[in-house]
Amino acid sequence: MKISIKLIAISILFFIVSCSSVTHVTGFWNEEAELRQTYKKVGIIAVTSYIQSRQAVESKFAERFRLNGYEAVECSKILTPEIMKRKDKNEIADILTKNNIDGFLIVSILDIKESEHYVPGTTQYYPRTYYNNYYDYYYYQSDRIYTEGYYEKSVQIFLESNFYNVNSEKLVSTIQTETANPADVNDLADSFSNTIVKVLIENGVIKKLPVKTE
Repeated sequence: MKISIKLIAISILFFIVSCSSVTHVTGFWNEEAELRQTYKKVGIIAVTSYIQSRQAVESKFAERFRLNGYEAVECSKILTPEIMKRKDKNEIADILTKNNIDGFLIVSILDIKESEHYVPGTTQYYPRTYYNNYYDYYYYQSDRIYTEGYYEKSVQIFLESNFYNVNSEKLVSTIQTETANPADVNDLADSFSNTIVKVLIENGVIKKLPVKTE
């Protein structure tokens, strides 16, 4: 899986590889007293300065929550950069409340690690029964097929997801994950959001609700 490192300059979460990614949970914590609460509307915000990455992550999470019966809001649409720069807790709380958001998920990058290893070349050939004269030996050697070696890059993206109860303002759950070699930002967002929402449901942080129809 070959990755162009130049894309990191474009987007921290934008990598090119040959297959889809898998997200693993590396750390998990729940506040037991806050579990099994009832939420109706979840807000999602991704902490990154890259607009494309933020939109992709928030959009995928909103989609996942809706598939599990929740209303969902991509919060970068209502918590604009200007609002967040003011760092006014009351203003942020008022916006969440006015939008009827009672569950709030914040996603952030913990680390990005790269590794590189050399994949040696291989030699294949068509076997012959003998090559005891120059004719047979020459064509035996020319039938050999050599594949050059190459360097293979691997990328691991470590993310943290914190789920808050807006009414109590308490942290309900925090989840650390590792995603290896995402094909692109959409692949990362898809794998990552699927894992997080599944873990939240399985551990009683949120409930799976009937899917709402228009």
